[in-house]
Order: sequence, then structure tokens, then C-alpha cells
Amino acid sequence: MSNDDLRHTITLGPYWNILKFQRIPAHKITYLEWGDPSNDKVLICVHGLTRNANDFDYVGPALANDFRVISIDMAGRGSSDWLENKKHYNYHTYIKDILLFMKAKNLKSAYWLGTSMGGLIGMCLATYYPKYIKAMVLNDIGPEMPNRTLDRIRKYTSKEATFDTLNEAEQFIKIIFKYFGIKEEEHWKHITQTSLVLCLDGKYRLNYDSGVAEKATKANRTEFLDLWYLWKKVYCPVLLIHGAKSDILLSSTIEKMKKYRDFDLHTIEEAGHAPYLVYEHDIKAIKDWLNKH
Repeated sequence: MSNDDLRHTITLGPYWNILKFQRIPAHKITYLEWGDPSNDKVLICVHGLTRNANDFDYVGPALANDFRVISIDMAGRGSSDWLENKKHYNYHTYIKDILLFMKAKNLKSAYWLGTSMGGLIGMCLATYYPKYIKAMVLNDIGPEMPNRTLDRIRKYTSKEATFDTLNEAEQFIKIIFKYFGIKEEEHWKHITQTSLVLCLDGKYRLNYDSGVAEKATKANRTEFLDLWYLWKKVYCPVLLIHGAKSDILLSSTIEKMKKYRDFDLHTIEEAGHAPYLVYEHDIKAIKDWLNKH
């Protein structure tokens, strides 16, 4: 079955983002779904800042016998609608979208797998809406991130890159995602194909709105982005995936996280930020851990 057969669309909004005094217009969100739609064990997967639902193309089929797996394109990414007002790309909007999505799908609670930004969304939900999250897998993200690393991410996320050929695009992707721990050419081709959109002029562009990086670009220039107040209030079971070469989730951060609560740790030695979840032993670790909870 192709991903076209697995892709669905739902309309969220309009609604008021009260904390930001923003009226978020109605927008379409797309998502991929694997497994039995009647299974009450639901795993929601959410990607990183400029990524998309296809990042879980290997996780979904591998877990489909045990879970109903739903992987979401957040607004401005993948096949989901772009928001006209770029200030609407913020965590208040993302969290509200997830809450409305779960309500529309009649999901009282779910397991959570979040990569980078997706992990931060999960931490927010687990803190402020704990009944919705049964257990959470955080893929290479914690409550503290060095600003020097955020600068690296800002450099490529805020630019609108276009490419004349797929090969040219793949070479670019191999540079900006070199920390993902991808080794096989088939996986590079997968991430290339799922990261691009063919434009009317015959060129290719990355399939996200560069406006999603606006908030990151304007972030306060402090030494660290501090979210410890969230971590201290996360009480659900947690599996932390760590790319051993990560410059976002540092070993010192992991040690500090242990002071506040117990959690399980799975380290991927060959990856940095953020591990691309395509390898059987890593996906099995996630599956085994989720089945325990």
C-alpha cells in the first residue's frame, strides 16, 4: 500500500489562540495512519521543526500490529496547509491543533512519539494536559538546548531553497541532515523524495513553509533555551532516544534530567540530532518499550 492510500485530511479551526490573541483560520492537516482503526492503543507521531509525517514511514508499518499509528504533518509542513500569518506558527497553535485533532478522532488518550519539536509538543501536552498522554518517547530532545546549535538550524530552516534536479536536492539534503545517522542509499533516497515538492516551473523545493522558522530565528539569544519547568511536571513514563553525537541533547543535559525523575534511555551511537528512525533495532526498542506501558 502506498502512502497515498494511507494519507488522510482533516480540517481544524477556526479558533482563537487566546494566549497569543490570535485568530487561527480554518486549515487542513494531513496525516498518515497504519494499523487497525478500531485499536484503542493509539500512537501519535510528530516530526521535527521542518520535517513531516513521512519521517515515521518505517515506524508505522513496524508497529501497526500492536498500535494504531497516526503520523501528522503539522501546519506548514508536508501536505498540510501553510498559514498565511507566519506568527501563527507557534507552540500554542501546535498544541491546540493536536487537542482538536484528538477530539475530532475521538481519542481520549494516546501514546506519543515526538522528534525534536514533536518531543517539545509532547512535553507541553504531558505537562498541561496529562490525561491525554499515556507514555511518551522523546527522540533526541530535552528541556535544554544550546543556542549555538539553534543558530546552525536557523541557517537552513529560514531559507527557501530550490533545486533543478533530484540529484542536486539529494546532495543538499545529505549535508543538512548528515547528523540523522543515515547510512544506506535507499534511506537517503526516501528522505529526499519525502522532503521535496515539484513546483510548476519544474524545479524542486523543500516541502515546508520557511515561515515555520521565523520564531526560531527571532528567539532570544540566551546561552540555552530553558524548558526545565516543563520537564519537572512530566509524570508519564518516558523513553528518551539519544543520538550519541547530538549537539542538541547533550550528555550533561541527560544527567541533569535524571535528577528530577526516572526514565528509560536508548542511545543510537552513529547518530546526532535527530536520529532518523528507520533501523530495525531502534524501532524494536521503541516497540518493546511501548508494549511495556
